Amino acid sequence: MEAYTLDFAIFSLAPFFLASFALLSALPSLAADVPRYDAHLGFSVLALDIRLIIFLGFIATRCWLIGRKQANVNALDGFNLAALAYGFALYALVGLEGSNYMSLPIQFAAVLDILMIWESLIAPKLKHRMNSRQAQAVALGTTLLLLNIEDRQAATFRQRAQLISWKQRSWRTTLNEARSITTRAKENGETVNLIYSKGWFKHSDQMKALTYDRLVYYDIDTRRYIIKAGIGKGEFYTPQEGDFLVDIDTGKKLTKYGIDLSNYDVLYQEDPGRDYARIFRHR
Repeated sequence: MEAYTLDFAIFSLAPFFLASFALLSALPSLAADVPRYDAHLGFSVLALDIRLIIFLGFIATRCWLIGRKQANVNALDGFNLAALAYGFALYALVGLEGSNYMSLPIQFAAVLDILMIWESLIAPKLKHRMNSRQAQAVALGTTLLLLNIEDRQAATFRQRAQLISWKQRSWRTTLNEARSITTRAKENGETVNLIYSKGWFKHSDQMKALTYDRLVYYDIDTRRYIIKAGIGKGEFYTPQEGDFLVDIDTGKKLTKYGIDLSNYDVLYQEDPGRDYARIFRHR
């Protein structure tokens, strides 16, 4: 049993991750009596990048070798199996994209597989044909070549990480700007009707903490405006002149699902090149 200590230790993490999912996703959805965020994306997207393809190929090869009794099961196989199970769960819940930050655990397993391929197949051959410095130069060159190929793809992990970083900064600046705009409007004696739509802030207390007379949610599924807080809570609403529309993280879904932005003036936009992080006012 001692030989499998690491395997059991890795396997014991499964209940921890299941409990984390229950606490961070399932229970909050039940408490709010709403579907899990992006529940409609299950089985909708499957976009593999080069590392995920290598990952699947490595697993298939290992299964073939183990089945023919040409190799023994090791800790890396258990780690790959766990990453594969995570990938299936991710695909079932929100879809699987190689460039998405949620695929990072699988990407890590893929890197370990690539290192194993190098050490078991390529490195031994290089040792017989060149000295250690030349082998290191080949390894470095191969790594740089792979990174360059990956970086030229349409959507890379690095680009996605940069976009996420920008989005998180834009959320804060847009919220701060919305707070300033609505506070000034209220101080001027105006009626503040604040409209927002689907996003990470759908059930956020930060939206409710803004200054308003009515906080109105636009449901992109039913295409109806519902007053979430303030005067007439629970009633349907029709946009009118002077209303504020806050787009923190809804983006192109606004126009895709029925909001005509030609009726609105732009008061604030984090980046003119992106349809995101904006504040409008109804004419």
